[in-house]
Amino acid sequence: NTMAEEWVQAEKTWQAELDAAKLDYQRLIKSEDEHANILKLMIHMPRKVEHEVMVPVGPMAFMPGKLVHTNEVLVLLGENYFVKSSAYEAR
Repeated sequence: NTMAEEWVQAEKTWQAELDAAKLDYQRLIKSEDEHANILKLMIHMPRKVEHEVMVPVGPMAFMPGKLVHTNEVLVLLGENYFVKSSAYEAR
């Protein structure tokens, strides 16, 4: 291998690592946004016990329905152990 070939290979490796880091960063930003949205829901949903919603029935139809027990959430403790908690306690 010549020095030029080694530089080309090093550049390819660096580029692959950079691309992987960019994907990780994008996933992290998406996850952060999802967590922020969940926190907003956990603040809003407990204000009422039930919420009127439109429930999807198939790919193109909706029907009226209710979300109930909106103040209850399951919190992951780790190792697939969950505990039921109020939304306030889970924040």
